[in-house]
Amino acid sequence: SPYSPSIDQVLFDMADRFGEKAMAIIFSGMAHDAIEGARYLAAKGGRIWVQDPATCVVSSMIDGAMEAGVVSFIGSP
Repeated sequence: SPYSPSIDQVLFDMADRFGEKAMAIIFSGMAHDAIEGARYLAAKGGRIWVQDPATCVVSSMIDGAMEAGVVSFIGSP
């Protein structure tokens, strides 16, 4: 990943260690870090929640997760 630290890598590690018991909440953020990790976590049975894009300063990470079809809950902090 071009990002450091990488949220994707954290999500991959969580998915491998905890599988369906894992859950991630993605908040406002730039670029697309977290999208591949969210896909991987969801494929392992984990859940992905995101911040409501309308409440974000920058919503590109949330938009990407929603476009990937892996979000199971959208909420406002």
